[in-house]
Amino acid sequence: MIILEVVLKAYAVISIATATDEMWNCSNPRPYPMKKYSVCQWEEADMVKIKGKWYLRPQGKNDNVFERFYRKRYWKKLGYDNERIKIK
Repeated sequence: MIILEVVLKAYAVISIATATDEMWNCSNPRPYPMKKYSVCQWEEADMVKIKGKWYLRPQGKNDNVFERFYRKRYWKKLGYDNERIKIK
């Protein structure tokens, strides 16, 4: 019984840590992540480099629901309305 409790607690800790890491990746997009993520898979094609700094493009062609949500949230955090920005 003790082994089952330890396994369940370990599973809960690992699940929470994984969910937190995925959420951090979605909130902080970067062109070259250190590992492969499942929810938000930001790639270099999703980014644009302006004056030496990487920015997330305002719109993506192949976004899933989470990527769309976090893309809008990213631009709101920068203080822009997502519809007004055009980056080619």
